Amino acid sequence: KFRPTVKQVRNYFLKAYPVPKRFSLHERYSGCYATGTIEFDNFGKAGWSLSSGGTATIEWNETEIVDVFYNRYSWNDPNACSYGMSSEPEC
Repeated sequence: KFRPTVKQVRNYFLKAYPVPKRFSLHERYSGCYATGTIEFDNFGKAGWSLSSGGTATIEWNETEIVDVFYNRYSWNDPNACSYGMSSEPEC
């Protein structure tokens, strides 16, 4: 059910911002993900892995990795309303 379009992925990366790795792993973890390549004007190409929960990892090489997040995505998220560490899920 998680099949983001090219337009959705492009929009996501234009608006995503850095977050700590623990946020991606614990608060917004999703087993549903897509992968691909992104090219930056000034930084070359990088691989990415995008989860249905709105977190992504961008990896230029094994030492240059950043996790990003944007929660106003428009794709179908099979895990919606199951995120967060509190008893009240985030929807």
